[in-house]
Amino acid sequence: MSQSSGCGEEYARALVRIAIAMIARQNPFGTVGFEGIERSACEALVDICTRYLRTIGTLSSQAAQHAGRSESNFLDAHLALEAIDPQFSYDELLVFSREHQMPFARVVAPFPVVRQSASGLDA
Repeated sequence: MSQSSGCGEEYARALVRIAIAMIARQNPFGTVGFEGIERSACEALVDICTRYLRTIGTLSSQAAQHAGRSESNFLDAHLALEAIDPQFSYDELLVFSREHQMPFARVVAPFPVVRQSASGLDA
């Protein structure tokens, strides 16, 4: 693993860690949230979430490549979610996201960052 991918991995894990803490504190399901979370429990949830997100990304990428495209789109992500859970319902996800909106705790910089070459053109 290169230095930059290690930094990117840590940045992504930090964002997932923040999201987990937010969900634990402000439970989107309408029940009372928790005052804190044990570090080991948080790290276990971070591992589970990052593996799940990586699986969705991998399956989305494979669907795009199968269709002759180099970048995934919404349909590819939808197919990935259906591959993980055949009972997946986009409509349920949409309703849930509308009923339980939770703005992220911090401003997130664009990720990954595109490096500029010395000439000012994208590398």
